Amino acid sequence: MKILIIFSIFIIFSFDVCAQVGIINLAPDASAALQVTSPLNDKGVLMPRLSEEQVDAIAAPATGLLVFDFSNNVLKFFDGAHWVQIGTTSQTADPTTILLKDGGDLYYNTVTNNLNYYNGAAWRKFVKTGTAL
Repeated sequence: MKILIIFSIFIIFSFDVCAQVGIINLAPDASAALQVTSPLNDKGVLMPRLSEEQVDAIAAPATGLLVFDFSNNVLKFFDGAHWVQIGTTSQTADPTTILLKDGGDLYYNTVTNNLNYYNGAAWRKFVKTGTAL
């Protein structure tokens, strides 16, 4: 009996299983590590929903980590150094919605025709007086 148990354990742990994972999908695409399929093609994937403070508090986020920032209504991924917004939002054209900014950055708002610069702490609008800025 002891030999049978040892043999069974050896057989169970001797298989090297490497494959793609499919959720509601028996044949995931070979290029995907995970493929989620909706049986009626009428559902999506819901990312973890976090506030901006919770996103910023993630200790050592993995490169490629995806979250939904409900404070700003944006999907974000971590690029290895910064959280980057994916796509656009329905927010107004406003430089304060820019996530990655450095002192000296310029932003031209095509909706309001304003030229803004970032001074390292806040966005400032260039003011036109006569024919000069």
